Amino acid sequence: MSATNTILVWTKNQNIIRFTTEIAEKLKLSIYHATIETDLIAIPCFLMIVDTEKLKDDFLSDFNQIAKHMDSGKRSIIVFGKRINNLPFHVKFLITYANRAITKDYILNLVNKARNPKQNIKQGLFKQRIQRIIFLYKLLDEGKVLVTKEMSELFEISDRTLRRDIKVLRDVCDKDITYDKDIGYYFQP
Repeated sequence: MSATNTILVWTKNQNIIRFTTEIAEKLKLSIYHATIETDLIAIPCFLMIVDTEKLKDDFLSDFNQIAKHMDSGKRSIIVFGKRINNLPFHVKFLITYANRAITKDYILNLVNKARNPKQNIKQGLFKQRIQRIIFLYKLLDEGKVLVTKEMSELFEISDRTLRRDIKVLRDVCDKDITYDKDIGYYFQP
């Protein structure tokens, strides 16, 4: 079983199972039917198709520690069902919610997107940056101070990248962002 040609499926939805199986056969891909949460970690695959109710809070919390080391350009999780509130930070970068009616063409499109790592890396980087900027804004809006070293370590980015993100916020925010080298970045009261 190879990560580059395996789809993991963990759902009760018979249409998803049937469509994914047909697509896997046509594209000569392997399919693995998960039975427990740890399969999401243990089974090498490029795409996971999972029902929302399978993803429990305690597992997501543990999975977050592993997700921070996963490459979102090489592994995707497509979630069918309602959105999960308060997803752990690093898990957010791997998950995409299915947003249309389930058809064979729709699942084929999802599989093809997941198989194209170049496109995924671009989308993943863009998604990461947007989410990072929104997160920074929320912290500032809550009155918190952004310490460059802490934020750079949290996001695993350089200080320069953080400064570029702050510049984006300065360009779009209606509040002034002040920087003090001894304190960090904060909204001007």
